[in-house]
Amino acid sequence: MFVLAKIQLLLTSVVLCSGILLTHHTDCGSLGTIHSIQLEPCHNEPCHITEHTTYTGTVNFTSGINSQTATNKATAEIVGAWPAFTVGQPNACGHGITCPVVKGETYTYTVSVTSPEFKSHARSVAKWMVEGDNTDEFIICFAFPVILGTQ
Repeated sequence: MFVLAKIQLLLTSVVLCSGILLTHHTDCGSLGTIHSIQLEPCHNEPCHITEHTTYTGTVNFTSGINSQTATNKATAEIVGAWPAFTVGQPNACGHGITCPVVKGETYTYTVSVTSPEFKSHARSVAKWMVEGDNTDEFIICFAFPVILGTQ
């Protein structure tokens, strides 16, 4: 009985550490199809984004365009404005996306970002984009609810 309890605790810990599949997201102009989005270390939605914490997103998608490049962009709605956030790795190529991106190919893209410092605690919407060769031509783009800052 004791061994069974330890195994159950271990399995629960693995599930909790693995993050969640985002179900409350909207497409914001993807020129392909997003199949799934996993975000770690989030445990529920909306995801609570804590300052100076590294978050890893894994997106499975099928590209709807050909593109020589793939560039990461991120933003969040703050008091009605959408300021861009610094993305530590602007080039999305090589993180599950092979460039050139081929229309009809399916990719599993993984990216890690460390959250900045927030001046206040607020509910918001975060947006992640991977831009193709042309400005505002998104290989993938999705928005999801978040809670920014410390509680």
